[in-house]
Amino acid sequence: MIELTTLEHAQIIFLIVNVATTHVFSLYMIQKYMKKKVNELLYLGSAFLSSAILNYYPFIISYILILLTQNPLDGIIVKVTFPISFVWIILWIVAYTKLVHQDKRKIILILVSVFVGVFEINYWIIFAISPDIIGNLVRGYYMNWASFIGLYLLGSMIILLISGFDFSYRAINSSDKLTKLKGKLIAIALTFTFFGVFFESIIILHGYWFIVPKTLHILSGLFMYLGFVLPKSIRAKFL
Repeated sequence: MIELTTLEHAQIIFLIVNVATTHVFSLYMIQKYMKKKVNELLYLGSAFLSSAILNYYPFIISYILILLTQNPLDGIIVKVTFPISFVWIILWIVAYTKLVHQDKRKIILILVSVFVGVFEINYWIIFAISPDIIGNLVRGYYMNWASFIGLYLLGSMIILLISGFDFSYRAINSSDKLTKLKGKLIAIALTFTFFGVFFESIIILHGYWFIVPKTLHILSGLFMYLGFVLPKSIRAKFL
């Protein structure tokens, strides 16, 4: 039986808001793909959407169960859905290599696929031996992952930042004003992502300070959406 505190309720509500905004931006990207047939928007929208669903839905469902029954979701479900979420990295890199480094696309995809493959093999072997080694579901809404999971999460974040800043740097140095603006917006989004993860994983903010990284993640999604879609109303103000 779990009774959540006011702070814990607030943390989960902010998580729900974060996931909801990610859904809006992701689905809009996919809708834009259907209209313009720009494959990169489909890959990016699918990457963000799959990450939100596979990483956070189990915690939201667990929260609902706690409200209704005071019993959380079985932690084994979180452990099963989590490794599948790494598909977002592949989708992100597919979009990235369609925009830049087309000549090195195969080697980049192979390297990232090897990274994901090594993680998946290690994860499922450990899961088969003892799921408890992977981590524990704390208070029904937070996963206390094993240290090796943290290393792979760090690796995936490094891949995101390197590829994202590489793309934004090339865009900012373009002679086209529209491309420059998109590059700047994506760079801002990645900066928000970096500090959001930094305050969640390295210098952990406690109490109601959790609002800081959650807000940074929401802003990151907003600027990432603007950088890749850039609605006409925004273009008119900055160009």
